[in-house]
Amino acid sequence: MNQSMRQALAFCGGMGSVLSVTLVATGPAFGCIPIGPEENAVIRGEQCSVSYVSKDGPSVSSGAAVDLGHGIVRQYISASTNACDIGENIIVYYDCTGAVGVWLGGGDLPMDAAVPPIPDHEPKPILGVESVSEAFIRTEESGFTGDETSETILARAQRLDWVAESGTLSQSRVSVNGHSFDMSCACAMYYRN
Repeated sequence: MNQSMRQALAFCGGMGSVLSVTLVATGPAFGCIPIGPEENAVIRGEQCSVSYVSKDGPSVSSGAAVDLGHGIVRQYISASTNACDIGENIIVYYDCTGAVGVWLGGGDLPMDAAVPPIPDHEPKPILGVESVSEAFIRTEESGFTGDETSETILARAQRLDWVAESGTLSQSRVSVNGHSFDMSCACAMYYRN
């Protein structure tokens, strides 16, 4: 593990967790001691993940790209002021064949959010600790048929009252807190011609 990666870790309850959370900070997690980076860095990971680590402001990261099939890729993007923040993140669904995409997100679900469990599975308690993005993947993405387009994914998200924010992308680049994430990386990885 390199020095930049070590600096992006926090020890929460004795467990290491990588700095990759929140667009809007809502406060430190119980028992979490943040270890901030000593310098700014760009850390490129596997499957198009990238982290912009900042010693002076929010750090912004994207998770590993996931291929959903039929030209659609998904990637998380989140930001934090330190490794213990819990708050908002977004997911981007990008249609590599149509070169368009959608994003959705919001903060943690409220305690009374009416998010259904996945049929034939144990219901997961919603106690304000699951994000909108996580809940969408858990409850909605599991029902994707493979015929989805960015438009049908957006329509599905906008029908749910607990999806706080959503929008469209007309290009492959997404900018979060001044840092650029390029969805064409995932397209090249999964759909090279």
